[in-house]
Amino acid sequence: MAHDATLTIHQRLFAVQKAIPYMKKDSDTGVGGKGVSRDRLVLTVRETLLQNGVLVSTSQVGEGTTTTAARTHKGEKGDWTDAFLYTGVYETSFINVDKPDDRHCVRHAGHGKDQSDKATGKASTYAEKLNILKALFLETGIADETRNPGDFDEDGGKTAATSGIPATRLKEIIDGIDTFAGDVAALREHFKIVREWVVEEGGSDSDVAAISEAASSKAGKIKTAAK
Repeated sequence: MAHDATLTIHQRLFAVQKAIPYMKKDSDTGVGGKGVSRDRLVLTVRETLLQNGVLVSTSQVGEGTTTTAARTHKGEKGDWTDAFLYTGVYETSFINVDKPDDRHCVRHAGHGKDQSDKATGKASTYAEKLNILKALFLETGIADETRNPGDFDEDGGKTAATSGIPATRLKEIIDGIDTFAGDVAALREHFKIVREWVVEEGGSDSDVAAISEAASSKAGKIKTAAK
């Protein structure tokens, strides 16, 4: 497949962006709207990426798990079991096949709530899809959630409720942050998703402050260990 071997990865991605200006929504989101499936996205962009000498590779760079209050059946007749919120941070590399060190990397987090390995699959699928959409600057017509990419103690655009979550649940969340595996950037993505979940579950301002403090402490430990 012929392509100009002298082009940089950014020039190649520029050519791909010009060739694919729009991504058609094809899947039901389950909440009355349409979304973009990962398979449809790959089908749409793969050939153009290959024609321009761009290899795509996705790797996981961080993860964390939080037990939730939700319970689901394990199988049609299985026992009730706790669902958990799994957060994975994934980095997708767009690689110049003629000069592999020349690459453009995009990193986002994905999350899934389930009682089995489906949660990890949901997280990886969503994150990779988002990485590709953002890297190729594809219009979909889907309004993405507003998330503040700032420090751990910043307001992420939502106001916490005042009722609070159970102390045991809060401890599980903080323990999950403390055992998070990944770098500071990956931790930041994990924190944003966990914070949003805490707010949706009725977390109070003090709950949010507690997980913010835990994330800041964990970030300090990661930086110290990296020295």
